[in-house]
Amino acid sequence: MDSPGSPKSGAPEAAKQIHAIHEIAANRSDFQDEIQALYQQWAENYDKDMDPTHYGGPAFGADALNKALKDKNAHIVDCAAGTGKVGEELAKRGFTRIDAVDFSPKCLEISASKGVYERLICDKLGSNRLKGIDDGYYSALICVGAISVGHLTHDVFPEFNRIVKKGGFIVFTRSKLVFPDGNENHTGALDEIQNAIDILIKEGVWELVDIVSIDESFCVGYGCDVYTIRRL
Repeated sequence: MDSPGSPKSGAPEAAKQIHAIHEIAANRSDFQDEIQALYQQWAENYDKDMDPTHYGGPAFGADALNKALKDKNAHIVDCAAGTGKVGEELAKRGFTRIDAVDFSPKCLEISASKGVYERLICDKLGSNRLKGIDDGYYSALICVGAISVGHLTHDVFPEFNRIVKKGGFIVFTRSKLVFPDGNENHTGALDEIQNAIDILIKEGVWELVDIVSIDESFCVGYGCDVYTIRRL
Protein backbone atom coordinates (compact mmCIF):
# COMPACT_ATOMS: atom_id res chain seq x y z
CA MET A 1 0.00 0.00 0.00
CA ASP A 2 1.28 3.51 -0.80
CA SER A 3 2.13 5.72 2.14
CA PRO A 4 0.10 8.93 2.54
CA GLY A 5 1.66 11.63 0.40
CA SER A 6 3.84 9.17 -1.52
CA PRO A 7 3.79 8.71 -5.31
CA LYS A 8 1.37 6.12 -6.67
CA SER A 9 2.93 2.87 -7.76
CA GLY A 10 0.73 2.98 -10.88
CA ALA A 11 2.56 6.01 -12.26
CA PRO A 12 6.19 4.93 -12.13
CA GLU A 13 7.77 7.31 -14.63
CA ALA A 14 5.91 10.40 -13.45
CA ALA A 15 6.63 9.53 -9.82
CA LYS A 16 10.29 8.90 -10.60
CA GLN A 17 10.74 12.30 -12.25
CA ILE A 18 8.91 14.20 -9.52
CA HIS A 19 10.87 12.44 -6.82
CA ALA A 20 14.11 13.31 -8.67
CA ILE A 21 13.13 16.99 -8.76
CA HIS A 22 12.43 17.09 -5.06
CA GLU A 23 15.62 15.24 -4.20
CA ILE A 24 17.65 17.74 -6.24
CA ALA A 25 16.00 20.58 -4.32
CA ALA A 26 16.49 18.89 -0.96
CA ASN A 27 20.22 18.40 -1.40
CA ARG A 28 21.36 21.55 -3.22
CA SER A 29 20.94 25.24 -2.49
CA ASP A 30 21.23 26.35 -6.14
CA PHE A 31 19.20 23.81 -8.09
CA GLN A 32 17.33 25.71 -10.80
CA ASP A 33 19.76 24.94 -13.64
CA GLU A 34 19.68 21.22 -12.87
CA ILE A 35 15.89 21.14 -12.70
CA GLN A 36 15.66 23.12 -15.95
CA ALA A 37 17.87 20.49 -17.60
CA LEU A 38 15.62 17.74 -16.24
CA TYR A 39 12.55 19.37 -17.78
CA GLN A 40 14.36 19.85 -21.07
CA GLN A 41 14.94 16.09 -21.16
CA TRP A 42 11.48 15.17 -19.91
CA ALA A 43 9.52 17.53 -22.18
CA GLU A 44 8.94 15.08 -25.06
CA ASN A 45 7.39 12.47 -22.76
CA TYR A 46 5.81 14.80 -20.21
CA ASP A 47 2.27 14.74 -21.59
CA LYS A 48 2.28 10.95 -21.81
CA ASP A 49 3.74 10.46 -18.32
CA MET A 50 1.52 13.12 -16.75
CA ASP A 51 -1.77 12.22 -18.37
CA PRO A 52 -5.03 13.14 -16.55
CA THR A 53 -5.12 9.84 -14.64
CA HIS A 54 -1.79 10.78 -13.04
CA TYR A 55 -2.09 14.56 -13.00
CA GLY A 56 -5.49 16.15 -12.48
CA GLY A 57 -3.99 19.53 -11.52
CA PRO A 58 -4.52 21.41 -14.81
CA ALA A 59 -8.26 20.69 -14.78
CA PHE A 60 -8.60 21.60 -11.09
CA GLY A 61 -6.80 24.90 -11.64
CA ALA A 62 -8.78 25.77 -14.75
CA ASP A 63 -12.03 24.99 -12.93
CA ALA A 64 -11.08 27.40 -10.13
CA LEU A 65 -10.29 30.26 -12.51
CA ASN A 66 -13.39 29.55 -14.58
CA LYS A 67 -15.50 29.84 -11.44
CA ALA A 68 -14.05 33.25 -10.54
CA LEU A 69 -13.45 34.88 -13.92
CA LYS A 70 -16.54 35.39 -16.05
CA ASP A 71 -14.95 37.32 -18.92
CA LYS A 72 -13.77 34.71 -21.42
CA ASN A 73 -11.78 37.37 -23.30
CA ALA A 74 -9.81 38.47 -20.24
CA HIS A 75 -6.03 38.40 -20.66
CA ILE A 76 -4.57 35.51 -18.62
CA VAL A 77 -0.98 34.44 -17.97
CA ASP A 78 -0.16 30.79 -17.30
CA CYS A 79 2.97 30.79 -15.14
CA ALA A 80 5.17 27.69 -15.15
CA ALA A 81 3.12 26.65 -18.16
CA GLY A 82 5.26 23.64 -19.04
CA THR A 83 3.92 21.80 -22.06
CA GLY A 84 0.65 23.73 -22.06
CA LYS A 85 -1.68 21.39 -20.19
CA VAL A 86 -3.26 24.24 -18.21
CA GLY A 87 -3.66 26.33 -21.36
CA GLU A 88 -5.50 23.47 -23.03
CA GLU A 89 -7.87 23.19 -20.06
CA LEU A 90 -8.52 26.95 -20.07
CA ALA A 91 -9.25 26.85 -23.81
CA LYS A 92 -11.73 24.02 -23.25
CA ARG A 93 -13.56 26.35 -20.85
CA GLY A 94 -13.78 29.09 -23.44
CA PHE A 95 -10.88 31.39 -22.53
CA THR A 96 -9.34 32.96 -25.62
CA ARG A 97 -6.42 35.17 -24.54
CA ILE A 98 -3.70 33.22 -22.75
CA ASP A 99 0.04 33.83 -22.50
CA ALA A 100 2.58 31.30 -21.20
CA VAL A 101 5.70 31.74 -19.08
CA ASP A 102 8.17 28.91 -18.50
CA PHE A 103 11.93 28.47 -18.12
CA SER A 104 12.19 25.46 -20.45
CA PRO A 105 12.50 26.29 -24.16
CA LYS A 106 11.60 22.72 -25.07
CA CYS A 107 8.43 22.77 -22.98
CA LEU A 108 7.40 26.07 -24.57
CA GLU A 109 8.04 24.62 -28.02
CA ILE A 110 5.54 21.88 -27.23
CA SER A 111 3.12 24.45 -25.76
CA ALA A 112 3.30 26.47 -28.98
CA SER A 113 2.24 23.43 -31.02
CA LYS A 114 -1.07 23.26 -29.15
CA GLY A 115 -2.33 26.58 -30.48
CA VAL A 116 -3.82 27.90 -27.23
CA TYR A 117 -1.34 30.66 -26.36
CA GLU A 118 -0.98 34.17 -27.79
CA ARG A 119 2.54 34.77 -26.50
CA LEU A 120 5.22 32.49 -25.06
CA ILE A 121 7.79 33.99 -22.69
CA CYS A 122 10.89 31.99 -21.83
CA ASP A 123 12.02 33.24 -18.43
CA LYS A 124 12.47 31.87 -14.96
CA LEU A 125 9.96 32.65 -12.24
CA GLY A 126 11.10 33.88 -8.85
CA SER A 127 12.15 37.17 -7.32
CA ASN A 128 13.24 38.46 -10.75
CA ARG A 129 11.17 40.80 -12.89
CA LEU A 130 9.68 38.96 -15.88
CA LYS A 131 10.86 40.41 -19.16
CA GLY A 132 8.41 42.21 -21.41
CA ILE A 133 5.48 42.31 -18.97
CA ASP A 134 4.24 45.71 -17.76
CA ASP A 135 2.77 46.34 -14.31
CA GLY A 136 -0.87 45.27 -14.05
CA TYR A 137 -0.82 43.80 -17.54
CA TYR A 138 -3.01 40.75 -16.86
CA SER A 139 -6.56 40.33 -15.60
CA ALA A 140 -5.70 36.92 -14.17
CA LEU A 141 -2.79 34.61 -13.47
CA ILE A 142 -2.77 30.85 -13.03
CA CYS A 143 0.05 28.70 -11.72
CA VAL A 144 -0.57 24.98 -11.35
CA GLY A 145 1.80 22.39 -9.92
CA ALA A 146 4.70 24.76 -9.36
CA ILE A 147 4.29 26.18 -5.83
CA SER A 148 6.12 23.26 -4.30
CA VAL A 149 9.50 21.99 -3.17
CA GLY A 150 11.96 22.17 -6.05
CA HIS A 151 9.89 24.52 -8.13
CA LEU A 152 8.62 27.93 -6.99
CA THR A 153 8.45 29.34 -3.51
CA HIS A 154 6.91 32.43 -1.93
CA ASP A 155 9.51 34.77 -3.47
CA VAL A 156 7.43 34.70 -6.67
CA PHE A 157 4.36 36.28 -5.04
CA PRO A 158 5.53 39.93 -5.40
CA GLU A 159 5.99 39.41 -9.14
CA PHE A 160 2.55 37.78 -9.38
CA ASN A 161 1.17 40.91 -7.70
CA ARG A 162 3.09 43.21 -10.04
CA ILE A 163 1.82 41.74 -13.31
CA VAL A 164 -1.83 41.25 -12.26
CA LYS A 165 -3.99 44.35 -12.15
CA LYS A 166 -5.80 45.35 -8.97
CA GLY A 167 -9.06 43.47 -8.73
CA GLY A 168 -7.68 40.68 -10.90
CA PHE A 169 -7.47 37.02 -9.93
CA ILE A 170 -4.55 34.81 -9.01
CA VAL A 171 -5.13 31.05 -8.97
CA PHE A 172 -2.38 28.74 -7.80
CA THR A 173 -1.93 25.33 -6.26
CA ARG A 174 0.10 24.79 -3.09
CA SER A 175 1.51 21.29 -2.99
CA LYS A 176 1.02 19.02 0.02
CA LEU A 177 3.79 16.68 -1.06
CA VAL A 178 5.94 15.22 1.70
CA PHE A 179 7.90 12.11 0.80
CA PRO A 180 7.93 9.26 3.35
CA ASP A 181 11.51 10.05 4.40
CA GLY A 182 10.13 13.14 6.16
CA ASN A 183 12.87 15.35 4.77
CA GLU A 184 12.84 18.56 6.79
CA ASN A 185 13.77 20.62 3.73
CA HIS A 186 10.47 19.55 2.19
CA THR A 187 8.20 20.23 5.15
CA GLY A 188 9.98 23.45 6.06
CA ALA A 189 9.68 24.83 2.53
CA LEU A 190 5.96 24.07 2.39
CA ASP A 191 5.44 25.73 5.79
CA GLU A 192 7.25 28.86 4.59
CA ILE A 193 5.01 29.06 1.53
CA GLN A 194 1.88 28.70 3.64
CA ASN A 195 3.08 31.38 6.05
CA ALA A 196 3.68 33.81 3.18
CA ILE A 197 0.17 33.18 1.83
CA ASP A 198 -1.36 33.80 5.25
CA ILE A 199 0.58 37.07 5.69
CA LEU A 200 -0.51 38.47 2.31
CA ILE A 201 -4.14 37.74 3.15
CA LYS A 202 -3.85 39.14 6.69
CA GLU A 203 -2.16 42.34 5.46
CA GLY A 204 -4.89 42.96 2.87
CA VAL A 205 -2.70 42.53 -0.20
CA TRP A 206 -4.80 39.53 -1.18
CA GLU A 207 -8.42 38.63 -0.62
CA LEU A 208 -9.08 34.90 -0.32
CA VAL A 209 -11.94 34.14 -2.69
CA ASP A 210 -11.86 30.35 -2.41
CA ILE A 211 -9.69 27.46 -1.33
CA VAL A 212 -10.32 23.88 -2.45
CA SER A 213 -8.45 20.95 -0.96
CA ILE A 214 -7.65 18.27 -3.54
CA ASP A 215 -6.80 14.69 -2.64
CA GLU A 216 -4.17 12.44 -4.21
CA SER A 217 -5.82 12.81 -7.61
CA PHE A 218 -3.96 16.12 -7.93
CA CYS A 219 -0.66 14.52 -8.94
CA VAL A 220 0.67 10.95 -8.68
CA GLY A 221 -0.44 10.32 -5.15
CA TYR A 222 -0.29 13.67 -3.40
CA GLY A 223 -2.74 16.46 -2.88
CA CYS A 224 -2.80 20.24 -2.96
CA ASP A 225 -4.80 23.28 -1.99
CA VAL A 226 -6.15 25.31 -4.90
CA TYR A 227 -6.21 28.99 -3.97
CA THR A 228 -8.30 31.61 -5.72
CA ILE A 229 -7.09 35.09 -4.73
CA ARG A 230 -8.29 38.55 -5.65
CA ARG A 231 -5.43 41.04 -6.00
CA LEU A 232 -6.31 44.09 -3.90
